[in-house]
Amino acid sequence: MICNEKRKQLLEDMNRPDRFWREYTFNKDAPNSALLQESKEEIIEKSIQTAMVMYKKYMKAYAGCSPEEWPARFSLEVEHRYYYEQYEIQKYIALYLPLKKTIVLQHKALNKVQEFIVQNDLCDMFSEEEMRHIAMYHEIFHHIETITPEIYTASRMIKKRLFWVFSYNTSCIAASEVAAVEFSRLMSQSDCHPCVYERLLDMALNDGRLN
Repeated sequence: MICNEKRKQLLEDMNRPDRFWREYTFNKDAPNSALLQESKEEIIEKSIQTAMVMYKKYMKAYAGCSPEEWPARFSLEVEHRYYYEQYEIQKYIALYLPLKKTIVLQHKALNKVQEFIVQNDLCDMFSEEEMRHIAMYHEIFHHIETITPEIYTASRMIKKRLFWVFSYNTSCIAASEVAAVEFSRLMSQSDCHPCVYERLLDMALNDGRLN
């Protein structure tokens, strides 16, 4: 019964429109921004356009590359990590380290997700390999932001509130995340939206401690 409930919830997520996930991503990463609805929609749309432009640019340049070959095309190293550092609180699948020009793939979390997929009879819906590729494409986009002068998602500023009283301008992390998610969706050509894999990761981690 529990497996069926999880499957039903994930199926509902898979059937949600892209617009739902774009707003979900934006609101998650800009919860305290003082934006009008029109401004938020404009940022989301421009972020999606940015992802599409970068997708077309690099697919033309690196057509035929396998997912495993893409990091090398950007002179990026891939570190396969099977543990979490003591200071790491957030559980992640992949992480971009700009100073080291490295993408870290966290196999401890990936293995947990794979166990969850098998234990809950979800192999027909998800795969650990697809999740790994989506996560890697996401981090590659963040690298693209560092090598693309004046790219919209790295230069857009928004106003945020502090204690709901003071306001200040800061870079719009949400724009970057919306674009990175869209870029990974385009690159993977998956039937499953990347945010559903994020939900899957949350379920897997909440299913038991990731020791």
